[in-house]
Amino acid sequence: MLRCSGVLIAGLVFVLGCGCGGSFAPTTTVEGTVAIDGTPVADGTISFTPLELEAGSVVTAEIRNGEYRARRVHTGRTMVQFQVMEETGKMLTDESEGGAPYPERIDRVPDKYRGGVEITVTDDGESHNFELTS
Repeated sequence: MLRCSGVLIAGLVFVLGCGCGGSFAPTTTVEGTVAIDGTPVADGTISFTPLELEAGSVVTAEIRNGEYRARRVHTGRTMVQFQVMEETGKMLTDESEGGAPYPERIDRVPDKYRGGVEITVTDDGESHNFELTS
């Protein structure tokens, strides 16, 4: 009986210690706007990465017509990253793919924001608006 209890206790310590039950950090919904040089972003994505240990996983949401709404974003220090790709109108060919044409796309996010923007997410449902400037 004593050996069985020891195995049970060791198993519980492992499960609780490894964080295997998911994160219990509080989450909230974050919403707001994203514009580049005063123009609302028509189409893109916004990602929220928690910077604090054991705070949870990355949450990504779509940006549509300059607005986003991200659910289950973990509270605390967070890195926000943007992906805004735009077609240039040029067609390119990929020789490794048999010369199939594809549209050229460029990243519209200004260089100084490509590493992300750090914010603090609170659980009071505040809006976070991002005005990215060149």
